[in-house]
Amino acid sequence: VHLTVGSRPPGSSRSHLTISLVGEGSVSPPIPLEVVQRIGRTPNSRETFSVEGRDVGGVSALRLWLGKGEERERERWRIDEVAVHSPTTGHTYLFPWGKWVEPGRQYCLEAAELESSGNTSTLAPGTLAPGTPVTSTPSTESGLVAYEVKVVTADKKHAGTSNDLHLVVVGDQGVSREFVTRNPSRGPKFQRGQTDSFQVATPALGQLTSIRVAHCPGKSRKEGQDPESSRWYLFQVVLTQLTDGTRYCFRHRQWVAESTKSAPAFTEVPLSKTQ
Repeated sequence: VHLTVGSRPPGSSRSHLTISLVGEGSVSPPIPLEVVQRIGRTPNSRETFSVEGRDVGGVSALRLWLGKGEERERERWRIDEVAVHSPTTGHTYLFPWGKWVEPGRQYCLEAAELESSGNTSTLAPGTLAPGTPVTSTPSTESGLVAYEVKVVTADKKHAGTSNDLHLVVVGDQGVSREFVTRNPSRGPKFQRGQTDSFQVATPALGQLTSIRVAHCPGKSRKEGQDPESSRWYLFQVVLTQLTDGTRYCFRHRQWVAESTKSAPAFTEVPLSKTQ
């Protein structure tokens, strides 16, 4: 279970956290997590828990609640997203939230959907969704390589966009498929001066040489509906390979024009440096 918290402080809590998974016709018993003390107040901190639970099939929702604990521990907690990864099946389920969680109340988070090449499906191995965590090493069964992606929007007037991000990764041994990251209205991404993180998994591409990016209106918005989203000032994108820590920096520092959903117009951003 991966938790991303605190896009705005205070993001941490000392309260007891419990979750329950809602699956295909069944619900798991409550799964208590350890007392959440290690998550700092740094924005977008992430904590990982290893848990065991009953198989409920495909997960459609997640219930969570904070115990009240002692008086000094009765703090509300801002959760940006929760992701549940099953090492057995290789599936990852993402639950975007971007809201405050109050002790003593139960919340139900619905699983996000993945949009790829015009099709919508549940999350599966190697798929991309906002902030989707994957295992820290490639899957030996699927042969996938995992990367953390950090997208930095410039701190300029009207630099942000409410559009979805389309991403293709290019290496000297291959090209990834097109990934689409939705931009939710709740806790929006790609805003002025903001850094947004998520993870992707793709077959081995060798040394990365460039990326291709585009931004298009999502399902809730038509082309031209929001003039301020028609352009997006992309500062840079950094991909970090999770197996060896290699960082690939793709600096753009330019405006990216809006594309249509049916035919994204990609901008090629060459590799700036490797660390």
